[in-house]
Amino acid sequence: MCAERLGSTGFNLPSANGGDAERSVPHLHFHFLPRFPEDGVSAMAAATTH
Repeated sequence: MCAERLGSTGFNLPSANGGDAERSVPHLHFHFLPRFPEDGVSAMAAATTH
């Protein structure tokens, strides 16, 4: 529903849990990142470089 309202064609829902994952707050949380064909961002780039 959020993606539809923003007009995006998809979304990523990452979560950082623990200090080594760069968590910035002391509780479980997620970031909703709307995605668009022209955004030029590769969500998998970090995962495939390790």
